[in-house]
Amino acid sequence: MSDMRPTVREVYSVERADDKQVSIEEIFFQRLRLKSGVYKSTYAKRLDDVNETLIKNIQPSNVIQIMDVAISAGFSTLELSQALTSKNIQHHITATDINIYSILFSFHPCIEILVGGDDFPLQIDLFGVGVPSTSETVISNSFILLLKWPLAALVKIFRALKLFSYGENFSRKYLAAIPVTLVSKVIGKNHNIAILDDDITQPTKNEMLNKFDVLRAANILNKRYFSDSTLIKSVGYLLERVKPDGILVVCRTNEQEEGGNKNNGTVFQKLSNNKIIVIDQVGEGSDIEQMLLGVFG
Repeated sequence: MSDMRPTVREVYSVERADDKQVSIEEIFFQRLRLKSGVYKSTYAKRLDDVNETLIKNIQPSNVIQIMDVAISAGFSTLELSQALTSKNIQHHITATDINIYSILFSFHPCIEILVGGDDFPLQIDLFGVGVPSTSETVISNSFILLLKWPLAALVKIFRALKLFSYGENFSRKYLAAIPVTLVSKVIGKNHNIAILDDDITQPTKNEMLNKFDVLRAANILNKRYFSDSTLIKSVGYLLERVKPDGILVVCRTNEQEEGGNKNNGTVFQKLSNNKIIVIDQVGEGSDIEQMLLGVFG
């Protein structure tokens, strides 16, 4: 086993204590890059001050319905649930991200490839060492290029022939396909959290309209990932999911060379006329706060 280069099976098939599980998952996810170019990097205790501000602004209810989008590995979602539980706040969190469901294809016990829901190769596991499809070095990256696209092409052929579908096990003599949900294993132990594959840039499904008391969008709604028009469209879709008088939390973690990281975020309230107002801030407020107020305020 390589602690610094864990394979998919080492992350998801080995039983270990929660703290050790989170440690190996942090290494695994920070090396995993999606087709969009975004890494699934995340780490624990990243949004503690955001959670504190969010909880302060929650309106009393029997069971608070929360949506947490772009959760990556889900560490921050777990911590939000734990913070709510510590305050005796009953809650249910719908935790979402794009392409959460993937498949591990095993061509041989020593050669396996992790493929995302969009058929993009994420990692190749070779002889007990996990190598991301976009590796850190020129030599290993060149070697991976010789493997990943032929293997990915085989996956597409298998899918075209309908030999498998995401979420189902598949096994033949020379091939096995094993479903993998790309979030922390520890989430599965928390009955207050449900996982959902979701694209925030797409129109809201009817079953999500006006459903949530709180919606948190952390480290996703920023101009590094989206154009202004896509940001505005996506926030419009997210607001459709929030109940009247519910809150939308938009925040971003700014990495700093000195003094650790700093969160800047804004807590918006959705009014009955579907407009929004600012009711609280974290740090200096969201860097898209004024843009959103200009459109939805």
